[in-house]
Amino acid sequence: MQVILIQDVNNLGGKNEIVNVKNGYARNYLIPSKYAVEASHSNLQQLQEKLKQQLKKEAAMMAEINKVIEKLKEGPIKVGAKSWYFWKNLRFSYFSSSFSCNSRSKRIRN
Repeated sequence: MQVILIQDVNNLGGKNEIVNVKNGYARNYLIPSKYAVEASHSNLQQLQEKLKQQLKKEAAMMAEINKVIEKLKEGPIKVGAKSWYFWKNLRFSYFSSSFSCNSRSKRIRN
C-alpha cells in the first residue's frame, strides 16, 4: 500500500514522501497515529500543491538571501554601538542607587 508520510518516521522516510508499506502497518499504525495518509488521487494532488508552494517560498527566501549577500559585498559595514564607558557608568550608577553599600546599613534595597 502506498502512503504519504505526514511526519518523519524512523527507518521509513521523511515528511511528504510517498512510501510503500504493508497494508496492516499502514492501517493499524501509521494512519491512526497520524504519521501518514493513504496515497489517493486527491491526497497526491494536495501533496503536489503543497510542494509547489514550498518551492515558491524557498525561491523567495533565496532571492532575499542573495539581495543581502550583494548588499554585504558592496562595501564595508558600519556597526553603531555605545561605548564601553557609557555602559560602565550606567552599570555603576544603577547599582549605587539601588543597593546600599554602607557597612552600617542593615537593609539592602532592590
